[in-house]
Amino acid sequence: MPESGRPTSGRNRNDVPQVRGFGRISLAIGVAAGLAMWLFARPAVTRRMSLPRYSEEPRSHTALPPADYERRDVSARAMAIGFGGVILALALSMGLAMWLYPNSVVDRRIGAPLPAWPAPRLQEDPARDMHRFYSAEKARLDSAGWVDRAHGIAHIPIDQAMKIVAQQGIPDWPGPKP
Repeated sequence: MPESGRPTSGRNRNDVPQVRGFGRISLAIGVAAGLAMWLFARPAVTRRMSLPRYSEEPRSHTALPPADYERRDVSARAMAIGFGGVILALALSMGLAMWLYPNSVVDRRIGAPLPAWPAPRLQEDPARDMHRFYSAEKARLDSAGWVDRAHGIAHIPIDQAMKIVAQQGIPDWPGPKP
C-alpha cells in the first residue's frame, strides 16, 4: 500500500496510454476520407440542360422542354475507390481505438461463483388476486364502521352517503349559477 493509505491497482499512472489527441486524429481521418470521396467518387460534369426563356408577355400555350435524364452514371472505378476508402477509414479507426485502449478487448472471467439472488415474487394467480381485491373494496364500500373512534370519524355505505349528499348537498360547495 502506498504512503497515501489508498490501495492501488498495481499499474503505474504512466502505463495508461494518453488519449489527448484522439478527437483530432479521428477528425483528421474523417476529413481525409471525405476529401478522397469528393475527389475520386464525384460524377463527371454533365452538360446543363438549357431551359426555354420565357418572355414577359403571356402566351396561349408554353412549350416545355422534353423530359431528360442523366446519361452517365458513376463509374465502377470511382465506386470501388470510395468503398475502399470507407473500409480503410473504418480499419484505421478500429486500429487506433485498439492502440489507445489496449485492455478493452481482454476477456476477463469471474473467478468466484455468482451470488445467489432470491427468486422474484410473482403473482401465482392474478385473476384470483384481483377478485380478492375487488371483494375487499366492495365490502368496505357497502359496510359501516369506525375510521378513528377517538376523533369520532366513521364510514358509512356508499349508497347511503350518496343519498345524503343528494338531499343535503356538500357544505361550502359552489352551487349552480342562477
